[in-house]
Amino acid sequence: MLLWVVLVGSLASCVVDFELFGFAVRGYIWVVTGFVATIVALRRLDKASLHYLVWAPWVILMLYYDLVERYPNALQRTLLMICPVMVGLAASTLSVNDDLIREFLRRCRQFAVALFVLSLAGAGVLFTLSLPSVTGLAPQAMTAALLANVFAAEYALGRREALYYWLLMVALPFIGLTRTAMVAAAVTLPLTLAPLRPLKRAAFAAIVVVVGLAAFLTPRIQAKMFYSGHGDISDISLGNADFRTTGREFAWEEMRNEIDAKPWFGHGANAQEWFLEELFGTLTQPHNDWLRLEFDYGYIGTGLFGATLLAQALLAWTLGMKSSGPRKMLFLSGASAFVSFVLIMVTDNIILYAVYFGNLHFAIMGLAYAASRDELRGREHAERLDYAPRRFFAVAAQRRGMAKGRPRG
Repeated sequence: MLLWVVLVGSLASCVVDFELFGFAVRGYIWVVTGFVATIVALRRLDKASLHYLVWAPWVILMLYYDLVERYPNALQRTLLMICPVMVGLAASTLSVNDDLIREFLRRCRQFAVALFVLSLAGAGVLFTLSLPSVTGLAPQAMTAALLANVFAAEYALGRREALYYWLLMVALPFIGLTRTAMVAAAVTLPLTLAPLRPLKRAAFAAIVVVVGLAAFLTPRIQAKMFYSGHGDISDISLGNADFRTTGREFAWEEMRNEIDAKPWFGHGANAQEWFLEELFGTLTQPHNDWLRLEFDYGYIGTGLFGATLLAQALLAWTLGMKSSGPRKMLFLSGASAFVSFVLIMVTDNIILYAVYFGNLHFAIMGLAYAASRDELRGREHAERLDYAPRRFFAVAAQRRGMAKGRPRG
């Protein structure tokens, strides 16, 4: 049930966009997902195998700030950031074997095709057979970048047909004109943490660069990048007045000035939203999660979050390299997805978009941890079963020897 809630909820969040009783449907989805994950995790906490102690300091820091330095909507934002961790914790309590993982990956491939088709239909591409200048596919592009990591790892580990699904997921951000997601999805194969021969990795990197440069020069992407409609790679700079930042540069500059007033510990939970709303009226999100964290939690909190991401990625990669089969693929795709996550954080609010990226990402990692735990327990059980007869016969032989040497009468 948990996996279905995550998969169906993630897809529905990307393709369903309407309000119910004054709230967006995706709001209900993350609440339901978080609630189900919390119930599962609490009921089976003794079986949890995710490295929750890695995340505990960051979660405790957020909850502390929510209590002592709380701004409007702070609790909602805090729970949104905790939700993926709870999903991963809950997934790590499940009973998992290789067959279940293969079924989950099959559903992910179906998810990818459905996401691609429904996204193009929602943007009108399937009906007009043309690419609009505005698509509204930013959420779908984030999910595509996550799934691209899954298919990149699958391909690296020997599943050739995974390359076709990877191409679909890389194409979606280009169709959607989501700039950072384009890069984050395109580099998933060259930068995958799964083992890939150096020559093949270099070849894919070269292809990504060539195709990326060719796409960059198209009128559609040029118009998205520059107000004048044309520019070079060297013109991509916040200092270039022609570079299309849609007002983010000014907001970031104002936030940096305010960060200097409280650099180490920040202003408080969700303070940046209150600050931007007071400053601009309508703009409430900075579209830069690193800046958001600095504003709210200071250098200390931001450093802790970065260290947590790095520690979790390294642990997942280490376990993946020691694993085999489907478990190896899940660990390595989960570790690789942190690269995409960090990149998208630079220009978007992915840390709050649990339904688009975080929930499915941590579900993948949780499944890997659960499968690794069950495999280890199975091995230990087999060793105990193997040891028991040997111990029995050894004790019996010892008793026979003692009986033979015992005096009669």
